[in-house]
Amino acid sequence: MSSSTASAPAINSFEIGRDHRTAVEEASLLPTRCYTDEAFYQKEVERVFMRSWLPVGREDQLAKPGDYFTLNLFDEPVLLLKDRANQIRAFSNVCRHRAMQIAKGSGNAPAFTCPYHSWTYNLDGTLRGARFMDKTQDFARSECRLPEFKIESWHGFLFLNFDRNAEPLGPQLRGLESIVAPLKLESRKTYEYRSRECDWNWKASLENFSEAYHHIGIHAKTAEPYWPCEKARYEDSDGPYSVFWMPTFNDRPIDGITVPAGLPERYATSTMVINIYPFFHCFVDPSMFLWLQFDVRGAQRHTLKWNLLPHPELSEAPTIEETLTHYRQAVDAIIDEDMSACVGIRNGQRSRFYDPGRMSWMEKAVFQMHNYLLSKLAD
Repeated sequence: MSSSTASAPAINSFEIGRDHRTAVEEASLLPTRCYTDEAFYQKEVERVFMRSWLPVGREDQLAKPGDYFTLNLFDEPVLLLKDRANQIRAFSNVCRHRAMQIAKGSGNAPAFTCPYHSWTYNLDGTLRGARFMDKTQDFARSECRLPEFKIESWHGFLFLNFDRNAEPLGPQLRGLESIVAPLKLESRKTYEYRSRECDWNWKASLENFSEAYHHIGIHAKTAEPYWPCEKARYEDSDGPYSVFWMPTFNDRPIDGITVPAGLPERYATSTMVINIYPFFHCFVDPSMFLWLQFDVRGAQRHTLKWNLLPHPELSEAPTIEETLTHYRQAVDAIIDEDMSACVGIRNGQRSRFYDPGRMSWMEKAVFQMHNYLLSKLAD
C-alpha cells in the first residue's frame, strides 16, 4: 500500500482490506493513512465531525441564566450559555460585523459585547445595539443575530451538532437507556482529573480505550489481574455507540471500591465502557464515572481531558476529596501505560512496512467505531 499523500483519493476508494461492514471476525484494521494523512483528517472534519453530535460539556457548567463558556471546535468558535428562559443554547462566538470573537473563557453575563466595536448581543443571540450604524443603508438590526447550533442534553451531558439537518441524538441512543438508568448521571457533579497533550491520531486513543484485549500486554500488572481480558463481554449495537463490560476476576466488587446502595449486581462486579461516536468515551465502575473529553485539532494532534463524576451518594459524603484522591492514585498508572502505548502505535504507524492487521473478537467496539466512520465518510 502506498504511503503517498500528494493527492487524497476518494474516500470510498482507499484500501480498507476486508469489508468492515460485515463482522469483526472478517475485518482488518484501517490503513495507516487514516491516522497520519492531513488530507484524510480534513475529510473527517467535514464529513464526520461537522455532521455528528459532539460532546461539549455538562449541564452543571450552566447552572443559572447568563452562565456561559466558550470553546473552539474544528476552527469554529462556539459560545454556550443559559438564556433568561433557563434554556441552554449554542451560538457562533463570532461578531456579525468584523468576525471578532465576542466572549472568552467562562462566567456569567447579562449580554455579550464584542470587544472590537462594541456590538452587543442578547442571550438569545439577537443584536441589542450597534453604535454608529445609523447612516448605514438597509441595515436592519432586528435581522442581525448570531448563528445558532443544535444542542441536546443526554443525561446531563451536552452534545452539539453543526448540521442543521441532523437527526435528534436521543432516539439514536434508545439502546443505552436501560444501561445508564441505574447510574443517575443527571445528578452527578463533575470534578476535573488530568489532561494530556497528544501528538498522535485521535482514533489511536479511542481505540486503545475501546477494548480489554491490551490488558494482557500493556496492563499485565495493573488492570489484567483485576479485570481479565478474556472475561470481557462486548454488546451488539443498534445506534452510534458501543458498550462492553469487564467483570472482575472473582465476580465480586474490587476491594476498596464503595458500592452505592441499590446498584444492580452486574454494575457492582464489573466495569463498563461506553462510546458514543465519534468520540464520547466513559469508563464506569460502581462508584465512579470517568469521562474522557477529546479536543481534536489535527491528524496528529489532540488533547485528552479526564473528568470524574462520582455517584451522588459519594459526592454528598464528607470524605469525597479522600475518595477522589484514592481513585486518581489507583488509575494514574493505568492511564500512563495507555499513553505510552499510544506513542508506540504512533511510531509504528510511520513504518513503510506495516499493513493493517486482522481484528480479534475482543476488538468489537473498535470494529463498531470504524463502521461508524466509514458510513459517515461514504455518505
